[in-house]
Amino acid sequence: MFKVKILQLFDSFVLNTVGPYYRRIGKSLLSQGNDMLGSEASDDRLVQCLRQVQTNGQTPQISDALFTAPNSVLVGNVILKQNSSVWYGATLRADQNAITVGKNALIQDNVYVKATQPVTLGNNSYVGPNSNLQGCLIGDDAFIGMGSTIKQGASVQGIVAAGSLVPEGTQIKQGEVWAGSPAKYLRDITPQELQILREYKQELLELAQVHGEETSKNFRQVVIDTDERLIKQSRGTEEEALQKIAELNFPLEYEDEEFIEQRVFMKQQPPMFMDSENLFSQQDQYEQDLSQFSENMQKYSEDYQIYEEAKKYFESNPQAKANQFQPKNEIPDEKPWSRKY
Repeated sequence: MFKVKILQLFDSFVLNTVGPYYRRIGKSLLSQGNDMLGSEASDDRLVQCLRQVQTNGQTPQISDALFTAPNSVLVGNVILKQNSSVWYGATLRADQNAITVGKNALIQDNVYVKATQPVTLGNNSYVGPNSNLQGCLIGDDAFIGMGSTIKQGASVQGIVAAGSLVPEGTQIKQGEVWAGSPAKYLRDITPQELQILREYKQELLELAQVHGEETSKNFRQVVIDTDERLIKQSRGTEEEALQKIAELNFPLEYEDEEFIEQRVFMKQQPPMFMDSENLFSQQDQYEQDLSQFSENMQKYSEDYQIYEEAKKYFESNPQAKANQFQPKNEIPDEKPWSRKY
């Protein structure tokens, strides 16, 4: 515990003190180098993360979001509420007015939202890929199909089909389905369709959590995950079985566990005695061991065949005596156990 505290203090010191100090030194050296080069100076500079671009003193608030893609662009007064997500290539420009994204809202890939007027996306709302929103209101549980355009002043509480154009000032009520360019009322949504949309949104929320965890990993976590993946690829099936049994707390007898561990050992260790024929064989180690007793197995097979023939004979002739049956191959008398055949 004490060592962990020391490591945490060291990491904090490096992050808050040493790192910024070296960055200032680097910037100073870069500036001096450019002054020395004059007209030959390089204008290379680091581009900041576009997920948080400050304008007019307003900075995007994304701490409560479930997932914001690394290449998404959030400018100005953008507020992402709990479990909301902004996917890859989406742009939210709130440099003129505010953009508020409600809880569990989903803004899909390459969506463009411009706040010519204040924009509000309600809770559990969905905006499909390649859609364009301008100064509009998207209500709770609303669904905007992919490639749709919602003009300024429009209010969408229901469903907009893919590729539709909703003109300025249009009012779409909850439960209505609109489609076309310009969009017009089509029909009311059915309960089955509504359930399908809810399940689809839930699947995307779960997927957003996975993407959020992966994109938020630091360099050290990525390296550790890579090592674990390589170890898993090189691990045998028996080792995976042991690990899964341990994770599930599956009741396992000592003999069973010893058997599995022995198979793991036999897979990893070559047999002590192996002839040239088995050296390059891809058979299981136990099969290779059995192949060393081929003569014994052949004799056992012959004896078992004699026994099967005798058994069939006496079953078909219940009145026959044992000495009436003569096997095909004569068995030596020095083996008393064979006389019953």
